[in-house]
Amino acid sequence: GSILLPVYKNVFGLDAATLQFYTMLIMTPWALKPLLGLLSDLVRCGGYHKRWWLIQSLVLGCVGAGLSLLAFTQRAPLGLALCFAAVSLQVSMYDLMSEAHYSAVTRDNPKSGADIVTAAQGLQMAGALAAMSFVGILSDHEAFVPLLVVVFGLLLVPVVPTLLGWLPEERAAAGRCLPELVGREQLRRDRWMILVVALTGLAAPATSALANLGPSGGAGPIWALALSLVFTALSLTGAWLAFPPMLARVATFRVLSTLARPSIGAAMDYFYVAGPECLPGGPHFSYVYYVTIAGIIGSFTALLGVLVYQQWLSGFRFRAVVMLTSLLRSLIGASDLILVLRLNVALGIPDSWAYLVGEAIMEPLISMLDYIPDSALLSKVVPVGMEGSAYAFMAGLSNFAWMISELSGALIFDMAGVRTVVPCDFAALPWLVLACHVAIPAVVALPAAWFLIPNVGQREEL
Repeated sequence: GSILLPVYKNVFGLDAATLQFYTMLIMTPWALKPLLGLLSDLVRCGGYHKRWWLIQSLVLGCVGAGLSLLAFTQRAPLGLALCFAAVSLQVSMYDLMSEAHYSAVTRDNPKSGADIVTAAQGLQMAGALAAMSFVGILSDHEAFVPLLVVVFGLLLVPVVPTLLGWLPEERAAAGRCLPELVGREQLRRDRWMILVVALTGLAAPATSALANLGPSGGAGPIWALALSLVFTALSLTGAWLAFPPMLARVATFRVLSTLARPSIGAAMDYFYVAGPECLPGGPHFSYVYYVTIAGIIGSFTALLGVLVYQQWLSGFRFRAVVMLTSLLRSLIGASDLILVLRLNVALGIPDSWAYLVGEAIMEPLISMLDYIPDSALLSKVVPVGMEGSAYAFMAGLSNFAWMISELSGALIFDMAGVRTVVPCDFAALPWLVLACHVAIPAVVALPAAWFLIPNVGQREEL
């Protein structure tokens, strides 16, 4: 993910809105989780459900990483995005299978609270630290081919753990080498639930294709936004009809809180790394600072967030902790506003220090505090027997809502006149930060949490 900004900005010269549309395409496999989880429940090969799908995704991810070298050298931005989407497919599949397993562990051991979520997040932050340590340095030197080679090597790492069965799964005694449908009874019993999961999974590729595969600057993204909102409404309606009410409440909160925060992230990225020819008097951050230094500090503070949550917030009731973290996340959104308005310069505070204190330190910390109770609550409400599909539905719906946030945010800052290529224009950015990152999220998320999040302890059964 850290490679996208320097590659698409420096090498391909694309503007922020186009980068955000490509990011949607690249992250589409994360929103495909409903279909992937459903298929993993219903289809097995060689006696295995999880392992077979993991191996398939591993092959596709490695092929995508290999072809990304060709797409990069041929200067094919859309082709490179499709290759990165294949990489995302592998990562998201491994993420899905491991999350589905530890959600089952949490459900079977309710007194553990959010323990396994905090442990997993701590380990992921350690991995992020390793990645951030070199991405910014190589990006500043435009050493993108070595970076892509590293990506290919990292995607090979799960081969041995997968073949050795480190993700526990019992093999069916009568397992055949060819794929076989084993969930016929489940298909009949849970047909409406399965229909909702499938609909949610199909929404992401349809939206991404409409946003990216039309003519540049056309009406595709607007139609994609309209289509995505229809898909979301249908998915949520289906969730209320087919899933247990508690799961539907959590799904509705996730969607509302995400849609209430249209992403202007790409515009902010371009603002921070813009050169003097684009933004005189701007921060002019290098990639070493913006990706590596700030990224490492952010990973450490996210890891600190795991410890803070475990120590001080794990005893709160779900509703209270979700409302608290939602409020904090809106307040910390104002840190971007200080830099965009150049208030820190007027106060004599260097840009690098102002960014570190606000966005680099507090944003990852609050995001982690916001994520943990959400995941812990979800792990308690998935239906028994469909952990993979239910968890995948929630993860896919959340990621699809994130895609809509990216799409709506790109349309908003593009229509507001934000221009991120020379001649640049960031005049509308302060108002966009205030509306999209501070005001609207607070106005929507706090009432939604009050009505939708259960007022129960984190170590109680649901």
